[in-house]
Amino acid sequence: MKKKDNNQTIKCDVESCKYNDEEGTCELEEIQVGCDCDNDKCACSEETVCQSFEENENKTSSDDKEETEEEN
Repeated sequence: MKKKDNNQTIKCDVESCKYNDEEGTCELEEIQVGCDCDNDKCACSEETVCQSFEENENKTSSDDKEETEEEN
């Protein structure tokens, strides 16, 4: 995947993605969006996924942080 070098902005709220910067912006030049449903006949946005996602081992989502805090 290429890092972006133009004025394009892709907003993202997936904190655990290694391409998501501190401001909620994807650092990639382009992303691939796919569908989790049968035969790519999506009926709602919940069925779509960013196929460019790669987990950043150094980042954890806020949900993970909350679960850890609740466990302690």
